[in-house]
Amino acid sequence: MILLFRVQGGGRYLFDRIEALAQMAGLQYTIAMGSEGIYLQLDALQPFAELAERELYTSLFFHGITASHEMPDTRPPEIPASIAPCPRCLKEMSDPKSRRYSYPFTSCKSCSNQYAFFLQYPYKRSNTLLGAIKPCSQCQEELLSNPFRRDYPLISCPACNIPVALRDGRREFWANSSQEYKQLFSMAAQALREGKRLVVQTLNGERSFSIRPFRGAKLLIANLERAKRELLLLPQELQALFTIERPTLFATLSNEEIREAIGGSIATVRAFNDGFTYLLIRELWDHPFLYYEESGEGELSIDFPLTPNTLQESHYLISKGLSLFTQGELGLLPKYIPENLKSAVVGDHLLHQGIIDRIQRFGRVEAEEITTCEKGIVEHPRTVIKEKGEGALRSVAREHTVEDRKSIGLFFSHRWQLYYLHGERGRRVADFGDLPTNLSHSISTLREGSSKLLHTFSDRFGELPESGDFWERAGAVIGIEGGYRGVVGRAMEFGGKGGVSIDCRLREGRFEYESLFASLMSYRVGGAESTLLAYSLLESLADFFSQLMGEVGRDLEVEEYLLAGKYAANTPFLSRFLRNIPSLKMNRAYPADGYNCLYGITS
Repeated sequence: MILLFRVQGGGRYLFDRIEALAQMAGLQYTIAMGSEGIYLQLDALQPFAELAERELYTSLFFHGITASHEMPDTRPPEIPASIAPCPRCLKEMSDPKSRRYSYPFTSCKSCSNQYAFFLQYPYKRSNTLLGAIKPCSQCQEELLSNPFRRDYPLISCPACNIPVALRDGRREFWANSSQEYKQLFSMAAQALREGKRLVVQTLNGERSFSIRPFRGAKLLIANLERAKRELLLLPQELQALFTIERPTLFATLSNEEIREAIGGSIATVRAFNDGFTYLLIRELWDHPFLYYEESGEGELSIDFPLTPNTLQESHYLISKGLSLFTQGELGLLPKYIPENLKSAVVGDHLLHQGIIDRIQRFGRVEAEEITTCEKGIVEHPRTVIKEKGEGALRSVAREHTVEDRKSIGLFFSHRWQLYYLHGERGRRVADFGDLPTNLSHSISTLREGSSKLLHTFSDRFGELPESGDFWERAGAVIGIEGGYRGVVGRAMEFGGKGGVSIDCRLREGRFEYESLFASLMSYRVGGAESTLLAYSLLESLADFFSQLMGEVGRDLEVEEYLLAGKYAANTPFLSRFLRNIPSLKMNRAYPADGYNCLYGITS
């Protein structure tokens, strides 16, 4: 019998989990990875099925099991995971009888942020920060006999430990045993209860924690049942928060005190995603949240004598019929693409021998040809330059297996571009150009009365900024700082049923930015609130682009509508866009912008 586990995005950790379960069941098996997922051939089903029901954790990329009549022969290369601890390892950390009780580095071959200790490929212990630490005799035995830790490069326990320090001013407490680790986290929790700030070197970077909300804080769920009373989350969002990838989500706060303290009604929320945050919240179960920021000061600190690698937190968005990552690396990288052995570079990410990761993890790279979207980024005798917008949209088509269908796609990022794609053919239909060099002059000469509008606006709100990107300048007109993020954050606080119409139009194939800015200025002069204007800007842009795509799509008789780019990945924009184009497709296993291009430009 051959089972196909439908897994997107090269989930090597799921491959390792499934193999461990087959070994634990004592079955004869063959396992491989292909473009559709993970293939497992078994001589008996029942023992494996019983184990899988208990031990196969939930993942954003696992979409069910079907029977298969084919069996590939590809075994993926060893790559480090960047995910949360699995339920099996969490049980070890929480069980006083376990030899890894309260040990924050507890992990297995198919869980935890292994990337924190990873230096470069090939992924083996000597190429990690644990290379100088020899496993104890019990860990050595596990390397041979435990299906979940067989040949695991990062195996450790309190007997061959990484020591952890709690520092309070001049005092230090070092933990080197289970009892000491337990004591350390109890002491840290008590300090938080007393109102102190705690800085923790987690496996995902430094975090500054408080038990009290503060301005700009993000929320770490400590007690789920209590936290649910303070948040407005869909069931799908709650499920996503506790998948093994542990993304962050935006959530609406129902608690007025918390809203006032953090400075808004929309908060970034996450669940624990490493041993440090898990053991800390175990001591604070009676609180709904811990409040944190990526960096900051504190009266106490927890750290260890290694400097872990960090990846950008991944943010997940569920909007009507779409579920997607808007940004990030954690839980997404490294990524293995079974069918792709080409080499490509985008920004500081490299695709090489089927692996997408940060460039510095590869060491010396030898490739016959390098594909990129940026001139001058690599020195190679055979460099192929492709457009980033087309690459991003091709990645969407490739993920949805619609590469052979006629498609129209919008790339809504550093450029606003429209592309037509069909198989290997592709062409840019429109590029909406840049902001005018002198925006104020362009607005003043737009139409009769525009010059007066400009003067009135300048007298009341200050001069129109002539530098910065579109979102920074639009935000300044609306009265919002923070560029794109600031505009989106304010738009998400809008509680009305619909916004006002912001002027979006083309003139001779060019987007008329001066009309849009004049429209925003008119509403601001008329007393419109910034929340309304932020929402209306995103809604109006969504209407404009979706209607334009629909018109062009009908003219070209396309079958698919694609969307990519960081500025498209927000709820106000997508909700409106999906109303006009319900069949819209976006990336699922990649963020909407960035290294998704690697998957597209090598197709």
